Amino acid sequence: MHGEPQPAVQPLPVHAFAARLVKGQDAVQLSWQPTPDSIEASAVPTDYIVYTRTPNTDFDNGRLTNGRTTVNLPVNPGTHYIYKVAALNAGGKSFDSPELSVYCARGHRNANSPEVLVVDAFDRLSGPARIETADSLGFDLAADCGVPRGYTLALIGKQTNFDRQSMGIEGPRGLGYGGSEWMGRRIAGNNFDSSEPHTAAIASAAPHLSVSSVCSDAFSTLSEKQLSNYNLIDYVAGLERDAPHNLRPYKAITPSARQQLSRYQSNGGSLLVSGSFVGSDLQSDEEQRFLTQSLHLTCPGSVRNDSLSTFTGLNLNLPVYNLPNAEHFACNVTDVLEPTAGAFSAFAYGNGGYSAGVAYDGPKNRSLTLGFPFECISDAQIRTQAMRAMLVFLLRLPQ
Repeated sequence: MHGEPQPAVQPLPVHAFAARLVKGQDAVQLSWQPTPDSIEASAVPTDYIVYTRTPNTDFDNGRLTNGRTTVNLPVNPGTHYIYKVAALNAGGKSFDSPELSVYCARGHRNANSPEVLVVDAFDRLSGPARIETADSLGFDLAADCGVPRGYTLALIGKQTNFDRQSMGIEGPRGLGYGGSEWMGRRIAGNNFDSSEPHTAAIASAAPHLSVSSVCSDAFSTLSEKQLSNYNLIDYVAGLERDAPHNLRPYKAITPSARQQLSRYQSNGGSLLVSGSFVGSDLQSDEEQRFLTQSLHLTCPGSVRNDSLSTFTGLNLNLPVYNLPNAEHFACNVTDVLEPTAGAFSAFAYGNGGYSAGVAYDGPKNRSLTLGFPFECISDAQIRTQAMRAMLVFLLRLPQ
């Protein structure tokens, strides 16, 4: 066209992104895979660009990898780093990958530092819950206002009139009428950076621990030997769940992740799992066995937290983002998690409310499962205190 060579379409975002510290070195290995575009043959990456930042700073201008999908970068011990990757070709740049964090403790190079693997499994994007029956129609924002990428300005307020017979009527009696409590306000969604608050809390709570992180699709490819390098897996599910209004499946804990977590546990590994739907999204017989045998819990239902902004546990009051807001996605609906025999409740919704988390201290391994996203604790200092208490339990750290 116009004397130009065959046009190229920008590539799709990379997948299977991982940021894992290199054993015996003050270095991180970043790895990823290109994503084939089944309907556009020209959307093939020719290069990649890696961006780096530290907490509370912007990303740098990036560095090209000369087409490599694995690079090793030096890190300074005691510093928390965040990375993201984009694919390039003549047609442009892809969307960025999720952001992954690492923290290299000062003893890592000499193998004197226990290591935590953070698995960022929250990649859900979704519209709001919908109601579509013979007599009702609309969006149930009280049940689920959706998960936008970054944020949305599209929501004005909760719909209050769902009556199909009111179609065409204006005002409060009309179909689709609702409030204006969110008018002109940003509603935060998924920033694809959930590993950062977990890594920051671990680094602050136990600076002698190192932290690597991977996306969920990279986690499923790790070998048993690779998993054995980690003393704890921190599985971050966020608002991940299958829902009828999703455009594609977003299982809170996928079959491959369940297999990896179970295998890791059987070799003596300990687990920290958190997310709003880690119990209620697992309903099949096999999924229920995973909940009872690996996480030692049952999920009798969920609770709405519209009027409950503080959870309790670990001798702490935990302030949370319980309502849609501009700063962080909210956990307005969360799972009730009840312990099975041998486990115990470690968190509650309010004082003496439903159980919000379950701990298990077994002969071979330990686990701690939160029915809400850990990153929804709104106070960074309290997140650090809570993480410290959980690490003391899971890794037998000194008090």
